[in-house]
Amino acid sequence: MFMSLISHLLCSWFAFLLPCYSTFKALSNRPGTEPDLERLSMYWAIVGIFVAIESSIGLLLSW
Repeated sequence: MFMSLISHLLCSWFAFLLPCYSTFKALSNRPGTEPDLERLSMYWAIVGIFVAIESSIGLLLSW
């Protein structure tokens, strides 16, 4: 149970918190470089798609 919590926290850190900080840093340094903003926008679009698919599949399987 404890290892599950630790692995969940680590995955959340690398999937959401660290990229969120990078995005904040890139947007704070105006004018930001175009490749950095494009890369981060692509990352968040892909993460959003995966989260939506995961939620939909979870809803269908639990139904």
